[in-house]
Amino acid sequence: MRNVLVDGQIMLADYKKAVQELSSVQQGSSLDSLSRWEVPPEGQLRLNVDASFNEIDNRGGIGGVIRNHLGQPLVAFGNSISMPESVVMGELLAIKEGIRIVRDKDFKQVIISSDFLFVGQAVTESYKDLSYVGVCAKEIDTMCVDLGILSVFHVRRSANSVAHYISKFACFSPTPFSWVSENFPSWLITLVMNDISQKNYKFALVKKKICVMLNYTVRN
Repeated sequence: MRNVLVDGQIMLADYKKAVQELSSVQQGSSLDSLSRWEVPPEGQLRLNVDASFNEIDNRGGIGGVIRNHLGQPLVAFGNSISMPESVVMGELLAIKEGIRIVRDKDFKQVIISSDFLFVGQAVTESYKDLSYVGVCAKEIDTMCVDLGILSVFHVRRSANSVAHYISKFACFSPTPFSWVSENFPSWLITLVMNDISQKNYKFALVKKKICVMLNYTVRN
């Protein structure tokens, strides 16, 4: 019952937030400034994670991508999972898998972003929850401290689109996957390129540089 109530609160909060965002756009705010993925400060990495759910097959998928201050993807990963007991649990499993990748790759100065609205609260206040969800959140909190994770915070879905599509892909993946620049699929590179905005840096020059790094043909 508790997880049903939590999921209901999350959906209601997401709905209210969406209404507020739509209102601000209609009043003249720039959609790009509201919703684009943001590069981390130089010397830091951003880990975006997400979870997706396929109720027809009773399966879920978790995935994410780690990028540097140029927007260059370093690692993308995903895994199919059994349908979790709640939306909260699925999102936490995605964060936990992302942190495991950070640990295995020995990455430093990492910021974690998720479109799970209560991500920061779920991790930092895990000591109040004695359920399985709370135990998982506590493990994440401990891992963050041990690895020196800089922060864990919420971003909008539109600023988390690459991780979102990776998690959807993972729903149907027969095996876990972890891609590096040498074997990124073309659809993933296209998504990354679409994430890059002039708001963050000189778009054309950096886009070309990243394409060269990834051995990918620049398309006008």
